[in-house]
Amino acid sequence: MVLPWLILTILVLATVTAWCLPTVVRLREARRPARPPAVRGSRRTGPCSALILYGEGGDELVHALAARGVRTVLRSADHLTVDILGNVACIREQVTQRDLADFGLVHIRDHRLPPGLLSTISCYLSAHRRTLVNGDSLGGARSGLAAPSRLHQYVKLALFGENVPDTAHLPASRLSPSFDMLAARFGTPFVLKPMYACAGELTRLISEDAELAETLRDRRHRGLLFLAQRYVPNNGTFLIWVLGAEVRLVIHRCSTDGSQITSRAGASHATLFEPDGFDDDVKRTAVRCADLFGYDIAAVTVVQDRVTRLWYVLGVNGSPAIGEGPFSTEVSRVYADFAARRLRADVPSVTREGRQA
Repeated sequence: MVLPWLILTILVLATVTAWCLPTVVRLREARRPARPPAVRGSRRTGPCSALILYGEGGDELVHALAARGVRTVLRSADHLTVDILGNVACIREQVTQRDLADFGLVHIRDHRLPPGLLSTISCYLSAHRRTLVNGDSLGGARSGLAAPSRLHQYVKLALFGENVPDTAHLPASRLSPSFDMLAARFGTPFVLKPMYACAGELTRLISEDAELAETLRDRRHRGLLFLAQRYVPNNGTFLIWVLGAEVRLVIHRCSTDGSQITSRAGASHATLFEPDGFDDDVKRTAVRCADLFGYDIAAVTVVQDRVTRLWYVLGVNGSPAIGEGPFSTEVSRVYADFAARRLRADVPSVTREGRQA
């Protein structure tokens, strides 16, 4: 009698299991997080190609990348379109109608793109496991895509212990009558610069009350916000190129016309320094600064006080000129090396939550 009952029990259990199993599988599938759709488009050319939203020029850069087996496309900010058709999202550059996900690497240097579009591109490339230069958090708080103001940079650098010159920002209505206060705080001459970088074209050294008033009346300065800053007496500034957490180039810039302005627009002489022989502490500072703003590529401007010998950080540029200006050949070469390494490494993207995709 026991054996028939045992057989009947086994049959019942098997029937119940067969009936419940599809329901369990469906529930588990429903709880599983959604995955991004597979990339649609060609994969044959993607891993060895790069898109740089760059604008005009760039022939030297294209040739340097081609020498390392990287096919490069230069486009402007006006060449992008975003479409969602049949619940499938796609971002293309319009000249050849290529999907951005078909490029192994995308580098946005044209900051005319609105922040909303930048974060959209970040999200899109992250889902397709593509590399976005200077977009390490891809939508998170540390994303290097948005160019911060100089004031933002100086405050953040100071908060994290980096050495920056004494700086003040005043409302526009209070700046013009504040010469005496600023001169007492910083000495003269002091530096007056726009809150947002412009290659140094509007940076001025102010020695007298009349110079401050004249500068603020200039029609080119209408609507701009300014910073006042202590002038660091120097023998020129240094532009330290950080690519992939390594210092790859050091360029010394100085003025020979007596203006004492050594920005990209004001410098009249540039010299290439060998990175291996440059001050190690300063190089480490430059790497930290690039990392602080989430930049894979950055040109960090530093200056040494010729009296105290202290070093100061003047700026961290996440969108430096590549393939143009002094030593464009050398800059193009180190950029091409960086891009080729990133494409070969196939570094996983990072999602908004900070997990590898």
